[in-house]
Amino acid sequence: MALSRRACAIRERQHLDTCIAWTRSHIGIPGNEKADRAAAHASTLGMIAGSNVTATEGGLRAVHKQTRKEHRTATGFGLGNRTSWGRKALSAYTWLRTNKGPQRQWLHKLGKSESPACPCGNPVQSGDHITFHCPLFHGTRTLLLGSPSSWEDLDVDAPHMQRIEGGEEGEEEDAVEVYFDFLFARLV
Repeated sequence: MALSRRACAIRERQHLDTCIAWTRSHIGIPGNEKADRAAAHASTLGMIAGSNVTATEGGLRAVHKQTRKEHRTATGFGLGNRTSWGRKALSAYTWLRTNKGPQRQWLHKLGKSESPACPCGNPVQSGDHITFHCPLFHGTRTLLLGSPSSWEDLDVDAPHMQRIEGGEEGEEEDAVEVYFDFLFARLV
């Protein structure tokens, strides 16, 4: 470890010698290699991945990369759902799902709205209210999605909600994406 100039000055005042030396690493020493294998085996990573995991930087990267790959390809609620949605639909989804966006409940909390009430008369305009219950969006919601009542209903691959005909040149569009794109235009 390198000494700071201040530490060197203190050692010099005390008439102490400072020298730099090379110290051999533990790589290749049989006892240390055995200890490394035992430590990797006993670590949390070793217990999860098995005893032949070596806790090296490259080994940890490989495990992390494999874990990320598994999560991206997993299916089920909230897992591995990669999307090709447009920016506006993703923004609206994120705002409404997290309750942190241009809905009045959040704006009121930030002091940028006088009231958290929805224009429809509901006392709180939250993400859930806008997405599932607001009568102002009932027609579009019903037309595109049917009658979802929870985020799980939107996230699960339900055939009646996935694709609608329309768009350019008769291409199919994701009904949920179209709905959130519609909400984005109404919220900003």
